[in-house]
Amino acid sequence: MNFENTQNRFRLLSGLSETECEQWNSVMSESSDYVNSIVVKKELTEADKDRLGNLAGVLAYCKYMMYSIEGGSGFRAGELTVNADRATARNVNAMWQNELRLNSDLVSEKAFVFERVIP
Repeated sequence: MNFENTQNRFRLLSGLSETECEQWNSVMSESSDYVNSIVVKKELTEADKDRLGNLAGVLAYCKYMMYSIEGGSGFRAGELTVNADRATARNVNAMWQNELRLNSDLVSEKAFVFERVIP
């Protein structure tokens, strides 16, 4: 896997400077390890390794977003309440699932996503 691609993709998505991204290196490393653990393709080309690095960068960004959610933010419009935490979590999950689909020739994830249902 190309860790430089992981760092570049994370930096691009997060909008953080290179210096600010350094504090997230452990999250990027964990994300790289996870992506490596779900690889199903046996013979990887350099392009495949670059794609896996990008995928790990997206996962690191998703984790960054989940860690950065501020509790209780949102708004109410009449009877509709939009909780930014839940909206962000859904968007982050959708982003990750989309990236998995785009790289389904390289990886396979058999995980569940649990969400709380609010009446």
